[in-house]
Amino acid sequence: MENKELKSLARIYAFQFLYHLQLNHFSESREQLKDIGEQSNIGLIENLLNEFETALLENDEEKETLSKLTSKEKNFAKKLILGVIKEAPTLEKEIEKCSTNWNIEKMNKVDLTLLLIACFEIQYIDYTPDKVVINEAINIAKKFGTNKSSSFINGVLNKLFELNNNKQ
Repeated sequence: MENKELKSLARIYAFQFLYHLQLNHFSESREQLKDIGEQSNIGLIENLLNEFETALLENDEEKETLSKLTSKEKNFAKKLILGVIKEAPTLEKEIEKCSTNWNIEKMNKVDLTLLLIACFEIQYIDYTPDKVVINEAINIAKKFGTNKSSSFINGVLNKLFELNNNKQ
């Protein structure tokens, strides 16, 4: 399997984890992450990731995907997860700035999760070209979102891309 495909799987892993974290079932974990310090967050996130992986392993379809990820890709996914959790308020402001007539509370959770990950990667990870990040988010949206998700995400991320390139 190519590195590009593995990186795509790592993004899907990060997306699925962060999406589940937004669900009501995980609201207690979400609150704990907000309330405790960064070092403690890593331990809590490790526990949540272990629970998440256990759940994925119980799903035959997801077991194959998870088994393909090397420690390098899992570390990349973890970097995305930790970054989104740490930078969520800043990322949400950027997303709202780029999403005309939409506020964060009204966004579909799949779309919001993908936008948070892509926004983090565009703004904080230099080694992946922005256009690749945008394309990856669109492809994941086509798989997990509604029939309007990919065009919405494309519009928001392209605006973010334009704003970032105009700053330079």
